[in-house]
Amino acid sequence: MSNINLNREAYLEKAKDIVLPILEGKGFKLPEGKKDIALSVGFSRSRKAVGSWNANYDKEGKFIDHQIFINPTIDDSIEVIDTLIHELCHAIQMANNPTAKCHGK
Repeated sequence: MSNINLNREAYLEKAKDIVLPILEGKGFKLPEGKKDIALSVGFSRSRKAVGSWNANYDKEGKFIDHQIFINPTIDDSIEVIDTLIHELCHAIQMANNPTAKCHGK
């Protein structure tokens, strides 16, 4: 990425736009109807995790979007991108196989 000043969410969006096609090229794809991803800088429920992923559904159980939070205390860009990729992998895994088990803490 160039040296453009971006806010944190814009930085994550740009990174996602670069990373997702690479993952898709390797066969890791989000299925149609489950491609929306909301990115935010904020704390997960535990406040200790560097990142978190969850899926958002409406009252009828219809998928709305994936939500990825990246902890705002991370100040290393490599760790931010690494965490983003990790959480995108959760989104892809769970969108394709909702009964799969994510890792523990």
